[in-house]
Amino acid sequence: MHYTITSDYLFMDVGDKTLVISREYMNNRIDALLAANGASINDFTRTFVYSAPPPLPPPPQSLTPTPIPSPTPQVVASSSRPRRNLRQGDKNSKEQLKELLKKIKITVEGDLQQVTKNWSAEEYAARRRLVKFTRRVEGNEIKASFSVLRPDEEADNGTYVSCIWDEDQGEFCVTSVDILNLVGGLTGVRVTKAEQTRIRRNIETFRPITVGKNKNGGLYGTIMSFPNPRPRNIKKDIKIFSWSSVSAVLEKIFRRG
Repeated sequence: MHYTITSDYLFMDVGDKTLVISREYMNNRIDALLAANGASINDFTRTFVYSAPPPLPPPPQSLTPTPIPSPTPQVVASSSRPRRNLRQGDKNSKEQLKELLKKIKITVEGDLQQVTKNWSAEEYAARRRLVKFTRRVEGNEIKASFSVLRPDEEADNGTYVSCIWDEDQGEFCVTSVDILNLVGGLTGVRVTKAEQTRIRRNIETFRPITVGKNKNGGLYGTIMSFPNPRPRNIKKDIKIFSWSSVSAVLEKIFRRG
């Protein structure tokens, strides 16, 4: 039986099918089983502690000492995963995202177009409004909600998207970098370079524009100047989508898998 564990899910191959179990569901089941048997989660986790390997026997006495090879470390129960070949890791992450999107329904609660309403003069001057996304797992469904940060609020840890005001065009927009980061934040799965390329290709139907030093330089300079959380990675051309298409873009990504 082959299985893969991420921070939020357990993928288990059973025959020709893949079983997807959320960590929240497993924790709830473990808590219920332990409570029924009068045990605690600490008692349960102690059962996964492995004893140290037995010491090696002393080397035989000789005039010329024989070097002793170092023992191979034993595998112990841990939340960390063993290092793997980078390409193999990318392949597994790709498969995890595909399997997750096949089994899990992802919905965004609320009207994202409300983000473009009632901007203050300070937000227009800053050219952006930060939107924080949070999620909760309910069975085989991930429900995402969002909230707008006030200009005087600082962004803490979490998943953020910049709603950007393009003054030249008089409309609101979002970068492809933020969209891909949002996909990773909502699914809990690292989006590999190959998956990023595939997703970008799939959402080209929404006709994004490209901004760079020599293309829409004003908007490009604005995006480059934003402090953390930044809606871009490195200084290169960036794909920009209209904010009005965000819901449809996410729906297409999550529907295709």
